[in-house]
Amino acid sequence: MRKRINELELTQAILNRLKKHEDITELASTIVNVEVMAVGCSMVDKNLKIQDAWSLLTGYDEPVIPQYRDRTIISRLRILFSHYAGQSYWENEIENYIGVPEKYRLIDFSDEGNIQFLTPRFDPNRKEDYENILRQPISRKLNQIDYAKPGSFTYTRMKENISLHFKGVIPNSWIKKTQGLPLYRKKERTVL
Repeated sequence: MRKRINELELTQAILNRLKKHEDITELASTIVNVEVMAVGCSMVDKNLKIQDAWSLLTGYDEPVIPQYRDRTIISRLRILFSHYAGQSYWENEIENYIGVPEKYRLIDFSDEGNIQFLTPRFDPNRKEDYENILRQPISRKLNQIDYAKPGSFTYTRMKENISLHFKGVIPNSWIKKTQGLPLYRKKERTVL
């Protein structure tokens, strides 16, 4: 599983700097989300409108992005913003961002929706930080899920409106520590 935008160390530093200002503490996450997306859109295509940015996350490239653009930034945006499932979520974030005082904002939008970069009074180097975030590969976060734990268990199940209660014990010998697939497997030739 990959990390989301607010779980990255680089964005945590920016969030902490923004949260020091009392009037935007609760909007710090929105500020980072919209600004990273805006910087990513400008890195992909300068003419991409911020209102259309959500469509990059859906996986449909062709109508929005010119054909021969580098798609690495787009794939990183899709990983970081996987929780934006549709247009309404993104439009709510933009509305919240417009409510941020201009002295804190990195971007402004023209009437056509084009992105215009400003120099914020507080933390003016955020654009370079966001560009660095999007240029770096996103590290994997291992997901440690134990499906069964040794020891006693109980659970209840409904079957035909009758409550069935089950209990038992899982011995240690039944639990195997599984390792994921190997990162690289040596290629072998087989002879038939």
